[in-house]
Parts: sequence; structure tokens; C-alpha cells
Amino acid sequence: MRRGTDREQNVKRMAGPKADRIMSELRRPFRGAESLEQEEITREAIAPFLAVRGYVTLKDERKRTHFLHVRTPDGQTLKMRVCLCWRRAEGNSKEKKYAAAQLRESLVNGSWNETLEFLVERDLREGNTYNLIVQRDGADIVYAVPIQREELPAIWRRQRARECELNREGAVGQAKKEPRHERIKSLDLAAG
Repeated sequence: MRRGTDREQNVKRMAGPKADRIMSELRRPFRGAESLEQEEITREAIAPFLAVRGYVTLKDERKRTHFLHVRTPDGQTLKMRVCLCWRRAEGNSKEKKYAAAQLRESLVNGSWNETLEFLVERDLREGNTYNLIVQRDGADIVYAVPIQREELPAIWRRQRARECELNREGAVGQAKKEPRHERIKSLDLAAG
């Protein structure tokens, strides 16, 4: 009986009880073992990061989606969908000026409006109150931004409008015929 590739065996050895989840992710061709390891490191760092800021983690729920149930310093109970920002490339100082998290893998019916409506409805259905956008840089979490589910569409639309404006002005470098927001399903957070 085949025991799997060397890479699969290494992940199983390193990940222990989390191996099955990581192995299912490995089968996605765009994710490598290093990417999955870094993702796990980030997810493990979130609760301690929040604890230092007075949040108490009540439940850390990880299946296909990562939810954190927390109590805020003022006593509110929140259920947050964790969205990790893309890993930054080593040595690219421009990347420290922003963080970007993918909101969804694909658009609903090719429409951002329908997609944003879907995201809010899904979060309402699942009892999710916030999306927690998290950026790690090196060993540290540098941003953890909670966004209320109802605010997400308005924030994305303001971002889209600003990007279109910058595109028209030619202020975004190599302007594309198709604005980036039509190609990438992400939310950008500006630093500073």
C-alpha cells in the first residue's frame, strides 16, 4: 500500500493531529507545504495576540472556515470569521504599506454586488458578527482589524470607487483596461 509522497509524510509528521486538514489543503495545486505551515502559524498566533489586548477566546473553531468566538474587553460576545491576508514577499518594502485579504474565491454570478450580498447573508445565517482581517509580518501579527458584517460591502465599495478614481487619474502605476477590483476578490487595508 502506498504511504503517500515524501511531502505528505513530512506534513503528517510535523502537523500531528492537524495533518488531515493540512493534507486536504495540500491537494489544492496553488498551496504548498510552506504556505500551509505559515498559515497555521498565523492562525495559532491570533488568540494570544487578541488576549494581550483584553479579548478572551471562548472557542477557536476551525473546519473549512476559521471562526473565533471571543469576549471583548467591554463584555460583548462576538463570533468572528478569520480572514488571513496574503503573505508578504521578503524584501518588498512597498508591501508593508497595505494588507490584502481575499473575501471569496469566486464571484456570485459574476457580480460583486451579488457577492457582497451573499457574504452578509451567509454571515447572518451563521451567526457571524465580524470579519477579522489578520496580517502577519515575519513572526508578528501587525494588523488584526475587526469589520462588522454589515459594514463590509460599504467599505469595499468605497475602496472600489477610490481605485477607479486613481485609475482614471493614472495614479496606480501600470493602469489596466480592467480595474483590479474586477479581477481580484479582495479587501485592501492601508497602513498608517
